Amino acid sequence: MLEVTGTDAINQFQKLLVIFLWGMFFGMMVFMPPHTLAQVQAQDQDQPKRQQSFQSQAPVLLHPDPFPVENGQGLRTAVQASVAAGTAEMPFWLYANRYGELRPGSRINALNQLSVRYRMGSPADRYLLETGAALSLRAANTGNTAHFQTLFARAEYGIFRLEAGRFYDDAEMPFPQLTTGSMIVSRNATPVLRIQLSTRGFIDVPFTAGHLQFRARYSDGQLERDRYIRDALLHQKMAHLKFNVWRIELMTGFIHNVVWAGTDPERGRLPRSFADYLRVVTGRAADPESSASGSEVLNRLGNGVAAYDGTMIIQLNGAQLVLHRQIYLEDTVSLRLRSYRDGLYGVGLQNISWFSWLDALLIEHLQTLMQDSLPGMPPGRARYYNHGIYYSGWTYENNVLGNPLLTIDPSRERYPVYNNLVAGWHLGMHGQLSERSEWQFMGTFTRNYGNCNDDLLISGNLCSVTATGRDPRPGSEARPRSEVRRDQYSFLLRGSYLLMPQHGLSINAALALDTGAHLGNRAGLEIGLRISPK
Repeated sequence: MLEVTGTDAINQFQKLLVIFLWGMFFGMMVFMPPHTLAQVQAQDQDQPKRQQSFQSQAPVLLHPDPFPVENGQGLRTAVQASVAAGTAEMPFWLYANRYGELRPGSRINALNQLSVRYRMGSPADRYLLETGAALSLRAANTGNTAHFQTLFARAEYGIFRLEAGRFYDDAEMPFPQLTTGSMIVSRNATPVLRIQLSTRGFIDVPFTAGHLQFRARYSDGQLERDRYIRDALLHQKMAHLKFNVWRIELMTGFIHNVVWAGTDPERGRLPRSFADYLRVVTGRAADPESSASGSEVLNRLGNGVAAYDGTMIIQLNGAQLVLHRQIYLEDTVSLRLRSYRDGLYGVGLQNISWFSWLDALLIEHLQTLMQDSLPGMPPGRARYYNHGIYYSGWTYENNVLGNPLLTIDPSRERYPVYNNLVAGWHLGMHGQLSERSEWQFMGTFTRNYGNCNDDLLISGNLCSVTATGRDPRPGSEARPRSEVRRDQYSFLLRGSYLLMPQHGLSINAALALDTGAHLGNRAGLEIGLRISPK
């Protein structure tokens, strides 16, 4: 009884938090007069550091988007070409967190990309209209593809932004170029086709003198057809509050994503009515009278992944200290912080002026070992990134949507994330040797334990968890985690040099290395050119 009461209290708190944040969001839209909007825009221009401090000094030449900091108007074009090859398969950091540009498991990739963008207005204006596309042609030893990496339209007015299509979005994480990736949506997979309404960054809450800011995002999209549940839909939302006091910025919020609806090859059409959509949005259980499974009636409708998200930025003399914590949530049990250690920990420095050659430094720790396990039971029982109904799991186009250190086997139709018990440490660095050159280094060490069912379970049903979490299973046996441990080291050194600034011609190269028992020993090289005339 106490457990149910605690769960209800948490659910009510979440609902009240969502109502409060979105009420504030739309309340500002209705009640904020035009002159106040103009004041907000003026404050944004007068205090760019505070508004943009959440993002580190972004690498320009190394950014996957050829127009990452472009504020000009009119038509822009860019052409990119690169060749990447590995000794056996390509090393991890040559393909991971590349928006699915290069194919995992391949040995040779040749990539050509044509990007076009047209913009009216600028981020500093009250309005902005923009459209763009990036056509990618990829030839690999595992197969050739032609697809739109991005294809989008964007409109901004006042404090709001509306986007539709495939587009890049780094809103979840600080240090987007250096991190191993958000636990929810990282740079690892091709952008999902979706419609999204959001604020234009952090917005000052009226009458707080800039000490309280607000950011929100709400989107719906559709996943690829070639997965176990066809035509599945993706619902996403995120809301954050940011407190600015003295030299400290404290941000806290909640990220919620759900895969739902679609057609099951055995059960047919899954719930997708408007009433079901409201259940997905509010994180409620399925209707007992619907075609949903019993677990969705007891737990929540769809395959939900979420996170409690927090960041602190401290302004130092000559740099910004950034502390970040993302607590990963897979199911109802984890909402009670039963797996509070799981997720991502980060500490770093950005906008560094102490050294001419170093702009940003990040140290991260990833852990996914608790997974709702009770004391004395094996870890991995929550089956992170896998799901018992949406068997393709938290993936898109054969790539993990979240952190890529939880590795995938695309040949598996069910439970493709075969390694979700991971503990790792990561170092990322970025700098400039001159105004024309950039460099980036990443080094990662992981201890990989596979997953509970395949690697730890000997007999019984100890690797599953019920909606209540009360499930010590008699007659079950598991081997010690130390017996299945596989260590892995992955390194990347990437550089770029602007050969002809007037024509935007740059050359880039990358060297990557893997060594260990999980992914094996392999080395790889990538060389590319980019032309982006101004």
